[in-house]
Amino acid sequence: MDEMEELNCSICQCPFRCPVTTGCGHSFCSECLQDHWGRQTSPSCPLCRHPYPERPKLSKSVALSRICEWLQTVGSKAPPDDLCPLPGSQLQESRALADDLCSIEDEETRGSVRQELQLVESRLRAVWEAEAALTERADSLRESMWRARVQLGRALGEVGRRMEGTVAEEGDRLEQSRAKLRERWTELSALIPQQGAALLQGWQRLEPCPDGLLLPAGQTDVCAALTALQQVVTTAVEQLQAQLCGSSTHAADQADQTQDLDGQTPRTDTQTPRPEAQTAGPDVQTLGVDNAHASNILPPAASADTVGGVEAPSGNMDPTPGTAAPSSPLPGPSVEMVTREQLLQSWTAVSFDESTASGELRVSEQGALASNVWPESQERAEGRGRFQRLCQVLGLPGLEGRHYWEVAVSGQPVMVGLAHSEMDRRRRDNASLLGRNPFSWCLEVSQGKAVAWHDRQPGGTLQAPHSNIGLLLDLPQHTLTFYSLGPAPTLLHRFSGPFLHTLFPAFYINRKASVRILPRNWVTGKLV
Repeated sequence: MDEMEELNCSICQCPFRCPVTTGCGHSFCSECLQDHWGRQTSPSCPLCRHPYPERPKLSKSVALSRICEWLQTVGSKAPPDDLCPLPGSQLQESRALADDLCSIEDEETRGSVRQELQLVESRLRAVWEAEAALTERADSLRESMWRARVQLGRALGEVGRRMEGTVAEEGDRLEQSRAKLRERWTELSALIPQQGAALLQGWQRLEPCPDGLLLPAGQTDVCAALTALQQVVTTAVEQLQAQLCGSSTHAADQADQTQDLDGQTPRTDTQTPRPEAQTAGPDVQTLGVDNAHASNILPPAASADTVGGVEAPSGNMDPTPGTAAPSSPLPGPSVEMVTREQLLQSWTAVSFDESTASGELRVSEQGALASNVWPESQERAEGRGRFQRLCQVLGLPGLEGRHYWEVAVSGQPVMVGLAHSEMDRRRRDNASLLGRNPFSWCLEVSQGKAVAWHDRQPGGTLQAPHSNIGLLLDLPQHTLTFYSLGPAPTLLHRFSGPFLHTLFPAFYINRKASVRILPRNWVTGKLV
């Protein structure tokens, strides 16, 4: 039976209006009960038929009336996060209603109403627990579906690359065949006049004619035969040229099919091959987090040596857990021949989206600066798109195609990167922390060092001597590249996709840290 049916009048089948309770413990609308007794000669309970010698005088059940009004007010409101009675929660309000039962003088009536209140409360709790379990299950299914889509994208990319290699080999083979045919055609073209003249001289020197050889009647017939032979050879050459054209068309069609399958622009001979992306090693640890700032990023039960549920060393960045720090210096940025002018050809104006910023972050200077002002808190309306428990913020606009922008970081640690709009923004664990889930990619910068993160996998520790960082997103090539902006841009790290949907700039800003989005015309010589 539905929970709300317990609060319906058995006569009118509607929620109680001015409820009263009979001596036998059953409750009805006052007007419905009086109307029912008006049609009887001797009053009795409409449910159990308990007789009464005379019509009893009943008073309004105050507690039951307040329960009905409270349930109508609550409606479909969501339960508290932990289903436990908190100050001012709905469960405490229902228990406060139970305390009002003392106003009912009849002990039997009071006990009946108390039982109904407890039944309603237990069933409401069951509904809330079921809703919480369904929400958790939905989040798990969504993450599993996303991982399956990523794996499918990688598989399609691998098939496309293999097909591209096969088509390239077939094209090379056809080009070699075409070159040989052209060379042969040139030889035949030069040979036809020479062989024709030699054949004509041979016919003229034949005397006598061998048996079985049909000798033309005169020189005119020999010339006609040579002309016919030349026409046959010319026809054969034209057929070879047509075959070469058909082979080239077939190779072009195969290249177009490969482009449609892989969804990428085919690479031409004038393009420079992309350097291999740095592979994130599973045994590399993340940057250490200062103990004074650790509580801003860690869950309440986590220690200062974890970041979003991922272990981090205390005060060092060793590449292998439990080993001593290496004596050799950390690897520096990779050298890549690219200039800032080349990068600026893909410039995109980016700004912070204040509607996604957590309460500790202040967005100013028309969306160009985001600062962590803890312990202050910005008064903002709660929304589904806002980060609720981690000091993070997204940027605008959504990015598709090829885009480049630059930021200056101050304080530590700071993370800059990209995220899908589907990344969870309500929690305080890896599901919402930048770079620790399949929906985000980032570079974590702290104390002149940097570590790349994606799906809880860290990359190698690098030196990041400059606090100005450039980000280049190339969706057609499925790459995200980070540059250290010194006198010349130097490569820090490159992620390889696939990137299947629109991406947004994303930032994690720890306490007393800030991130500034640089304008296009900032002075290169004045590096931070």
